[in-house]
Amino acid sequence: MVAAILGGVLAGGVTTRAEAQNTYLWTAGDVEVNYDPTADLAELEFSIAVTVSVQESDENDSFPHDTLGFAIESPAYDDEAITYEFVAELSDNVADRLVFISYFETEDSVGAVGLYSPPNYLALEEDTEFYTLEFSTDAEFLSNNVNGVTINLEFDTFGNRISDGDGESETIFSGGSITLNPVLRFLRGDVDGNGTVSAVVDSIALLEFGFIPGSAVPPCADAADFDDSGVVSPLTDSFALLLWAFSGGAPPPAPGAFSCGIDLTGDRIGCTTAAEACE
Repeated sequence: MVAAILGGVLAGGVTTRAEAQNTYLWTAGDVEVNYDPTADLAELEFSIAVTVSVQESDENDSFPHDTLGFAIESPAYDDEAITYEFVAELSDNVADRLVFISYFETEDSVGAVGLYSPPNYLALEEDTEFYTLEFSTDAEFLSNNVNGVTINLEFDTFGNRISDGDGESETIFSGGSITLNPVLRFLRGDVDGNGTVSAVVDSIALLEFGFIPGSAVPPCADAADFDDSGVVSPLTDSFALLLWAFSGGAPPPAPGAFSCGIDLTGDRIGCTTAAEACE
């Protein structure tokens, strides 16, 4: 589809050599997002942006080439956890030099065609962020789902093409992934899980866990990870907690020590049990 569109647009002003075929490497990024499985449906319906990049293969003859135009096409993507229905924004570097852009939609895909003119051709010898795919979550799938899910972005067809004057390009696509991590609500610093943060009591609980065999395991690792480093360090985190409480040290990262919430940073240490006050 896109090859025909791009070929038709370029036919009037660019000489192509059909026997030549240069390779371009397209890559979708990996994205991790935390969600609260106990949240309302409205909060569980949100957008996720995945960046798609492209780079010309350095094995092409006469590398690098000037990009005369492009066509991108993405089929509709429907998974039990996410859906995708349109091409999102082009990156600034890609869009700023365009002399022509047109979006199209077919029965089962959407896409765009763009053209450049001299001297503002686009060079792709380095990995270049090209555009983003924007997905929407299925709130009902995430509601009370404490297992989470990883979706590999594998498309049956991937119609992206680059025109560089040497004929139709070869496309190699490396799919990314979207990981949705369920995270229970907690108070940062509530090591013992009693629903309140007490600097002395919780610091002692954390130190006992780290250095006295058989001591209670914190029910929520995120709560014990006071500095939100992604790792529970009994000595470092207890010291940070005491420093915040008594010496004006750095306050705990979101959700903080006073309002229940989830960890927004995307680490996977998580909670096995939510504090009673946060259920």
